[in-house]
Amino acid sequence: MERREFLLGTTTLATLAAIGCTPTNVFSYASPSPVWWNAAPWVASEQGFYEKVNLNIRDFNVATGTRSKEAVATNNAHSGVAAPNSFSLASQADLNQLVILSNTMQSNTTVSIVSRSESIDWSTARIGVVKGTIAEFYLISHLRKLGENYLNLYIENKLNLVSQSPAGVAASYQGGEIDVAVIWEPFASQISNSAGNFVIRDDSLYSQQIYLLTSVNAYESKRADMEKMNQALQLACNYIHNNRDLVAKQLENFFKFEDGFLSKSDAWNGTKFPFSKSKSDMAGVLKQDFEIAKIAGLNKVDSIEDFIPNITRFLD
Repeated sequence: MERREFLLGTTTLATLAAIGCTPTNVFSYASPSPVWWNAAPWVASEQGFYEKVNLNIRDFNVATGTRSKEAVATNNAHSGVAAPNSFSLASQADLNQLVILSNTMQSNTTVSIVSRSESIDWSTARIGVVKGTIAEFYLISHLRKLGENYLNLYIENKLNLVSQSPAGVAASYQGGEIDVAVIWEPFASQISNSAGNFVIRDDSLYSQQIYLLTSVNAYESKRADMEKMNQALQLACNYIHNNRDLVAKQLENFFKFEDGFLSKSDAWNGTKFPFSKSKSDMAGVLKQDFEIAKIAGLNKVDSIEDFIPNITRFLD
């Protein structure tokens, strides 16, 4: 049985970029910074499912799903994971190269807005957000729900947006440098647990999925490994479904959360891990993200018809 190798640290991406290729004897995976809702690859590793399907994984960390997508698009990783918004922001050239292989997560509860005031003055508030991510799309969706005047604050660049890393948003909020944090779990729950904070976790705003993705080039050269990766993730999703309480406890231990941080939270209870390769299962969420990006003027592709077929060509 082959041995798994894990290379941690964002410098690995730079190293791979510098040599202009990925290792040929392993299957490389650009892993976004660990978050509990990207549990399937973590469970696949912890439970030995990669070894079970005889897959030699080289895993290296990147900051976000958008960075993971970029690593795949530039052929610095064979595979990665990203939310649908990463594709909404992609260029036509990237969409011609990027393809989705499966969906491993579905949730409406992983992103929140945290503030110190129940009534936010959006025209003056300092707003921490990770630009180009699900957090920004959640913010746009919330402003849209509030009304056209609020959405126009975003469209006309009249919001005081402070773009930071995920951990940076949390730290800035705790340090008083920003008034509002738009961030995903576990950061949202961690910074909102103290008194005097207000949380907007609206499950009608934004539906999130997580996709395993690759490039056409990698798919053609590593097709057997792609299928093995899917097999391992399917085993992981099944394991989570059948052992939710146990996995919650394992994730709490791994991330050093307090007891019950996950199992008692709405975010965990509202998150499912269905393994799917169905275009129809993903179409609604992809269209949702494309629409949000179009409203906000973020699309690089004009037509939804040019968007979904390109990245779902190998599904079903």
